[in-house]
Amino acid sequence: MYDVDRLRRAKERGKDPAHPVLASNRGNFALDDSIRTHLTCSPGLPMNRILFTDVNVLDGSGEQPFRGRVLVEGNRIAQVVAGQALVAPNAQVVDGRGGTLMPGLIESHSHLTFLDMARSIDLGFVPPEEHMLMTVVNAKRLLDAGFTSCLSAASAKPRLDVVLRNAVDAGDFPGPRTLAASPEMTVTAGLGDVRLRHLFRQNFAEVLDGPLEFRRFSREMVREGVDTLKINISGDAGTVASPSRATVMTEAEVDAVCDVARAHGKRVAAHVRNGESVRMALRHGVDILYHGNLVDDEACAALEAQKDRIFFAPTIGHTYTTLYEALPWGITTEMGKARGLDQELERGIANMKALKQRGVRVEPQWRERPRSRALRETPRFLADRGDRRRHEARRRTDDARRRPGSGEDGLRRGPAAGGWGSASGRGDSPGCRQAGRNHEGRRVSQECVETIEADEVDLCPPTNRHRRLRFETS
Repeated sequence: MYDVDRLRRAKERGKDPAHPVLASNRGNFALDDSIRTHLTCSPGLPMNRILFTDVNVLDGSGEQPFRGRVLVEGNRIAQVVAGQALVAPNAQVVDGRGGTLMPGLIESHSHLTFLDMARSIDLGFVPPEEHMLMTVVNAKRLLDAGFTSCLSAASAKPRLDVVLRNAVDAGDFPGPRTLAASPEMTVTAGLGDVRLRHLFRQNFAEVLDGPLEFRRFSREMVREGVDTLKINISGDAGTVASPSRATVMTEAEVDAVCDVARAHGKRVAAHVRNGESVRMALRHGVDILYHGNLVDDEACAALEAQKDRIFFAPTIGHTYTTLYEALPWGITTEMGKARGLDQELERGIANMKALKQRGVRVEPQWRERPRSRALRETPRFLADRGDRRRHEARRRTDDARRRPGSGEDGLRRGPAAGGWGSASGRGDSPGCRQAGRNHEGRRVSQECVETIEADEVDLCPPTNRHRRLRFETS
């Protein structure tokens, strides 16, 4: 809803109500001058009712886009009508000028608290106060790239995700709606354990050993308000002591975390690279499984057997970019191959296709860092270039209700629920690109996003290569 009091207070303080800090998910308009002339804005009209006209609608059904109009009321998609016949008295009117209107994107494996650093241990040197501010910047950056929802795959410090989620939900800062996660719970010598025998160091993980320690820390994170508990069941190619083929957590440790999650109505997400770690996660009821590059036939069958309960996000984009695009951070392709990343990438692509054929909900993850250079993930390997956008919009719409925290089985309700086309009827940010034109502006809920090929987008803010209009309506 349009927060008139908030804008009045901002004006009294001498601030522009369209200032980035004041544009939020709660209904503020913050528009570039180039679009203000196309916005019918008469005194007294409700700001929570918007009619998008002259747009190509990509509705998430898998059908071809069509020219039409879309009416948004509050944070719901009220009507989607082909042609230009839809009229909405007393609604704000946004002329799409032939652009493409589509739902906002969802990041299934986000790390908004992971900063742009070459070494994970550098995260440990950032004080919590500065780290929180940098996280807010990352959230805005990802939002400006067209992502309106995030499922966090771990927080770099215990409360960063929680504070960000609450601030965005309250409308204090612009950012994607987020399901907050705990730090990655790992074991001694596991992924995330960067300590030395003579020196304590820390990155994004909490090192725990034994079911009692895992249970205690899980309860602490529940107390602090997380939505998801994250555990590292397997090793990783970047961990010398525990490579990807190693399963480092015990049955009792995994069960302890899952038991806490069940008791408090939370979800568990797991880092699982190999087949045994996947099977262990499934045995104890883990809800969200990440990676799985090295799964075997038995693990694939186990995933298929629980396909209606779990979500699987391979994050192939992270493997690809570490292998081929990490030179600026000191990692050459040869170094990546020495870690076995080329084999993990090849097997990961094949396994992803196999799981998709089995009906497992394979969730794309666009890139590991908000400042990343390009968007790439599942559609790159599953669909032809011509079908990629329709494929992705259809898959995300089909999963909208079942996605953790955003549908009938989600723990959170209200603005975070649903997606455009879901049975809940709740709109998760349609966006509109001004065809053939570049603009700059703000967006929080209704956004203008560019619908160009995934491997052509440049997200690096300093270049301003893709400037976007942003609308805020819900």
